[in-house]
Amino acid sequence: MQRLILFFLLLVLPTGATFQQRLFSPDQNFDEPAQQTSDAAESGQRLVFLLQYLAGDYDRAVQGGQIVDSLEYGEMQRFSRTLTATYQSDRQAKGQTLNKMHKLERLIADKAALAQVRSVCHELMVNLIKEKNLLVFPRVAPDLAAGRELYEENCVSCHGALGAGDGPAADTLNPKPRDFTDPVRINACAPHQFYQAVTFGVEGTAMPTFAEGFTDEQRWSVAFYLMTLRRDFSPLTPTIQQNFTLQQLATRSNAELIALLSRQSRSQTSSDNNRVVDYCRQNPPQLTLDEHIAIAEKMLKQSLAAYLSADSARAIQFAEEAYWQGFEPIERKLASRVYLKFERTHTEYHWCIEERGRHEQAKKLIKTMLEILQQVRDGKGFRRS
Repeated sequence: MQRLILFFLLLVLPTGATFQQRLFSPDQNFDEPAQQTSDAAESGQRLVFLLQYLAGDYDRAVQGGQIVDSLEYGEMQRFSRTLTATYQSDRQAKGQTLNKMHKLERLIADKAALAQVRSVCHELMVNLIKEKNLLVFPRVAPDLAAGRELYEENCVSCHGALGAGDGPAADTLNPKPRDFTDPVRINACAPHQFYQAVTFGVEGTAMPTFAEGFTDEQRWSVAFYLMTLRRDFSPLTPTIQQNFTLQQLATRSNAELIALLSRQSRSQTSSDNNRVVDYCRQNPPQLTLDEHIAIAEKMLKQSLAAYLSADSARAIQFAEEAYWQGFEPIERKLASRVYLKFERTHTEYHWCIEERGRHEQAKKLIKTMLEILQQVRDGKGFRRS
């Protein structure tokens, strides 16, 4: 109903003018998106996935300065070169980020320690996620029951019924499918890495892409379900309220969450902390206000980038996702003057795209919406109870 009155409103209302902490800190200012191709976000996600793969599997190739698996090591070298070449071909590539990619190549060539390689990979992920305005957590809470059904229908033949990498087709594959029951490997991963693998597939393996077969929500549901296949998975209902956000659960490994929980709940044993993290994995929360704001911000910036690159269809798609998945779920909490201004500006922006309006006008409208979102994040513009 609110959207139906916007045409009238336009006529009567005036126009308004740590690693993890760094990685997922909210946008504080409007940085005008550079003109880029409409699939820049997807390209950025692929680069982040390469970095996740390098950080997660490097110790399979190199240990103690020595190559322990020549095939894995060759893959590490190839992936690092692909990373640099792909990023360098982007006309918006930043010198500082490119230099770090060259540094990563040198570290791998020198068979450096895992900690050094992971540190540079994490720094690069920070840079790319912010440069490309990437969204790295689900837009709705994952459905693990649905994730299990999708796994059983599509993944068992390779990964096995229990996820041990021993499905009927496993013996014919080289390399072998990943073992999701291995505590050491799984505790070092986060669902976002599995989401990326399901989205893009894994080059050089039999793992295909499910980008067309699964929706975004389904891919996240599978990714969260995979975290429950660890053979010592043992959920324990917390005795005190835990405040892990969906963003934290999507982007942090078990090891990172356990360390965070240990600092928060010193009275619990290490074993209990492990089990509480398992419970939180199995029962992901709904999105917070900040997470909805982050979705709206990222989608608006991607919309503007698409419009600046003459991709009006994608610009409209991202703008609608910004509204329905980011703003609409929180608008009931806002004062009418706030949500009506956002909706009016959003409609003006939609018209600007359809009428092929001036880029400066589109930038101005996006900036206005981002400023409104920042005000909400700062605690302003809420309904009075």
